[in-house]
Amino acid sequence: MLGQFTTSPLRDGFDISLDMTIEFEMLLDKVSAVFNAYGDLPAAVEKALPPQILSPSRLKGGL
Repeated sequence: MLGQFTTSPLRDGFDISLDMTIEFEMLLDKVSAVFNAYGDLPAAVEKALPPQILSPSRLKGGL
């Protein structure tokens, strides 16, 4: 999932592709919960970040 373009439809029917870079940090008090939920950092990045990234980008891209 990561490393790919995000494509969203515009209101006029055309598609827009977004290429973005995401920087994030984990709060120290949440690290153990993330590892318990996902197993390791790459799994957390693959499973937790895309929904958080794609939804707002689709909303903003469709404007």
